[in-house]
Amino acid sequence: MNKQQKAEVEFWTNLLNEVGEKDFIELRRQDYFDKTGKFPSFKEQQGKGLDFGSGLYSIFEFSDKDVVAYDPLMSEYNKLLKGNISTEFKGKFDWIFCVNVIDHTPKPEETIKEIYNLLKPDGRLYFEVNFDDTLSPAHYVIWNQAMVQEMFKDFKIEYIECERLDEFNQSRFWAEMICKN
Repeated sequence: MNKQQKAEVEFWTNLLNEVGEKDFIELRRQDYFDKTGKFPSFKEQQGKGLDFGSGLYSIFEFSDKDVVAYDPLMSEYNKLLKGNISTEFKGKFDWIFCVNVIDHTPKPEETIKEIYNLLKPDGRLYFEVNFDDTLSPAHYVIWNQAMVQEMFKDFKIEYIECERLDEFNQSRFWAEMICKN
């Protein structure tokens, strides 16, 4: 495991230890409403979805949507919650939820290509990335809107929102995109 992956696992471990499992799961339930609420069309989204980079506990555990959770660090996370969440999935998806993941990825071009290949034609990507003022331990590179537009050139961006969070020295950027395959 590299230093960014260790920082990621440490973040989740510390949060889980700080609040306890019951409150942690309640925080993730609230994340479901907060995160999906940022996307105008999400409520009506149908079909099979992928929570790409789900973290320790997928926020979709609280939804009635057909969703597969995936995180490359899931084997580490399964140790924390003593779970048995699969990291295997097959097939194409109608939509992918990729929130606060791409800036935690060592090779974003490969990750974006994988997302593109996993989406059905005209599949929808719900995407969030933090534009940090400084690089924090679990991140590989600082992102900005120009990088998003360059990296996602094979997607049609349908919706964008950006919110400044001065207390964290970052901005959050959300986009809904359609796969042009």
